[in-house]
Amino acid sequence: MKRFREDDLWVVRERRTQTGVAKSQKTNRVQLSLLILLALGLLLVAIFITIALISQHLTEPGMISESIPLPEPSDVVPGILPETEIPPLVIALNRIEWSPAFEALADKFETEKSVDVEVLLISGYEDYYATMKNLESSNEFPDLFLINGPEEASLWSQQLEDLSEEPWVGKTPFALVSGQQVVGFPIDLAGSGLIYNKSLLDQAGIDPATLTNRSAWGIALQTLEKKKKLLGINAPLALALNDGRQQIWSNSRILLNIYLSSGMTYKNSLLVNQLQKGEVEKVRFQQFADYLDLLFRHSEPEILLQGTLQDQYRAFSEGRTVFTLGSSDLDPSLQAAGVTFERGFIPFGAYTPDTNGIFAEPTGWLVLSRSSPNSDLAQKFLQNLANQDSYQAVLSNKANVLPAMHNQMQTLGNSLQKDLFRWNQAGHIYDMSPDQLPLNLGADFWGPLFEQLAAQTITSQQFVERASRSISDLAHEQGS
Repeated sequence: MKRFREDDLWVVRERRTQTGVAKSQKTNRVQLSLLILLALGLLLVAIFITIALISQHLTEPGMISESIPLPEPSDVVPGILPETEIPPLVIALNRIEWSPAFEALADKFETEKSVDVEVLLISGYEDYYATMKNLESSNEFPDLFLINGPEEASLWSQQLEDLSEEPWVGKTPFALVSGQQVVGFPIDLAGSGLIYNKSLLDQAGIDPATLTNRSAWGIALQTLEKKKKLLGINAPLALALNDGRQQIWSNSRILLNIYLSSGMTYKNSLLVNQLQKGEVEKVRFQQFADYLDLLFRHSEPEILLQGTLQDQYRAFSEGRTVFTLGSSDLDPSLQAAGVTFERGFIPFGAYTPDTNGIFAEPTGWLVLSRSSPNSDLAQKFLQNLANQDSYQAVLSNKANVLPAMHNQMQTLGNSLQKDLFRWNQAGHIYDMSPDQLPLNLGADFWGPLFEQLAAQTITSQQFVERASRSISDLAHEQGS
């Protein structure tokens, strides 16, 4: 309300009259002021009552209450919802040769899911582990990362997510298991074992499908020896055993697996567990030694005792032997050497019963981090790898592997991979088990024994006696 100053009155002080009329006018002005004040007071009371009634009406059911906070104007932009930043899906690899395939898979998944995918390539085993540890400590651990087997899984046991309930698990025997949990998705499937030249076997009149037991192998090798000149071969088999411990362990590992896995159901670790306890299956172990002796006696002698792996592969690629030991990774080298003959894998028929299967295993698994902020997205990526032919084709074409979950053969350009695919589709696969053995039963243990048997400085029976005794002693030392 405006306050009036004396100077604002219409009567000028200097000109005020002192008559009775002047007094009467002054009285009237006072009364008028009082009436104005009273009216203003009544108006304020009316305003307060009106506000109270409106407030009571707004708090009735169905109306907006003063207790419900309204959005701050700064939090709401008309027509635009606030966005949450989604971190990229990060996949860590230690295999340079697989990098192009995973880059292509990342691009494909990005396009399909409208997400960001990063492929982190770390070369070298030691660098990979150290780098991963640094990423773990800085809370930048990848969502999915590649490991090479059970040993590496044990290093990251506290970090691995349980994938046992994933739908792809029931479709493959090649998942990586740690304890009672499935922790790894198998990327590839590599075959290992005896590789044959079909053209030479055809010329000799030998059907490779019949070479599934010891008796059939004995007859076949004798037939090939008799037809060496006709076939133009030096010996039935090219096999090197003395090319340095690190290189030749690949051959020794395949030979040892004849005892550990031939004829056994996949992932059956019975014989591995017995060896760890210092025991062997005596009948089986003797038949194994006899079969090794048979193979050694029909191998090219110079390569067997003094040759290198390159000598072994060259003799086979040039058609100077019918069989060699190797893996499906050998095929690109054979192609580069100009090999045109049909080739494939053949079972080791070491025992009296048929063993109609070949050795195969994955060489890499993708595992999921428990701390992954993209767990659902990572699992979708694995499902696509398992179920979509287009994803498997990328792996096949750009990584030159047989995908472990492969559903069709059209994308395979590798002869040995195609043959491995057929064996796998038929369910005739035996595990590769030597890596489950302790270090004291590795290359340094078996290598010298194989070489002595190959050089015929010991018999197969002596091989069994020496090996059995040493295995028992090692187990006793380990236990004490």
